[in-house]
Amino acid sequence: MSSAMFTQSTSSDFIKSLVLRFSGPKYLALAFLMLYCKSWPFYWHLRMMHPLLRSLLLFKLSAMVGGKSPFSVSVRNTFSASIDECDYNMHVSNSVYAKNFDYCRVRLLVDALGPFHFFREISIGRNYEVRTFFGGWDEKRIHWVGLWISRKTAQDHKAEARRTAFLSSRAATPAVLTPGDAPSLQHPTLEDFTSLMARHGLSQVEWNLHAVGVGSYICKYRGRTIPPVVIFAACGFGTGEDAGQLAASTKTWDKIQNIRFKASQTNAKAIHKFWSAGFAEAPVEERSWIPLAQVWEPERLQFARMLHF
Repeated sequence: MSSAMFTQSTSSDFIKSLVLRFSGPKYLALAFLMLYCKSWPFYWHLRMMHPLLRSLLLFKLSAMVGGKSPFSVSVRNTFSASIDECDYNMHVSNSVYAKNFDYCRVRLLVDALGPFHFFREISIGRNYEVRTFFGGWDEKRIHWVGLWISRKTAQDHKAEARRTAFLSSRAATPAVLTPGDAPSLQHPTLEDFTSLMARHGLSQVEWNLHAVGVGSYICKYRGRTIPPVVIFAACGFGTGEDAGQLAASTKTWDKIQNIRFKASQTNAKAIHKFWSAGFAEAPVEERSWIPLAQVWEPERLQFARMLHF
């Protein structure tokens, strides 16, 4: 009995000491640091290095793209609208879209142009995702698209129902466009982006589209630009079709792996030669990325027309 009372007294004293220790200014300072943890010094740099370090430590061949088409690959990143990422209106600040897109682009490159398009604000405390995927390429740039989305709640469905009822109750009045009001044909529309959502299995019934970001990268090796189709082929992308086509689409991947993993001193020179000039000087019959590029071309053109690359 006495030992139980002693234990209970000791526990209560310990809790009281913790409360006293973290009360007042110390407690407020700790709470302030936790609320603004995403704004700590070097947080952005550590966050950007995380996908690279994770890939080096946990690299698995089974996690590679394995002959898939570049247009079928996407990366999912989840975020929460914390207080240090929101403005005075309690919505995600515009600068946060660019900051999070930096991280998504790095992760897409490891795992695997123009302004942002804003459609709906992200309120404070709301969880959202950024789906990043390749949107096409040209002779030297790889383009990709990031979709800021969140799952629709019951409140969202009710608001949409009220908005639909309101619009349907109004008489349709044809708009008169002057030359200065004519819509530009150089920018993607909301319908273009919703069709992109559908291509990746994201239904408008279940998901809100908040914003879209479009970016591009140029891959270089010692100052020489590497064409995107060579990069895709060397990373194991393929046609994603039947086994015969899949086997044919992995020639460049197999060649790169043979150069990288053979235990000989000459391999460092071989891989350097390939990226410096070997891919450009190779005979046409050895350029296995050319048939792949021909297979990808119709879909690349479709994305180019949709996103105006």
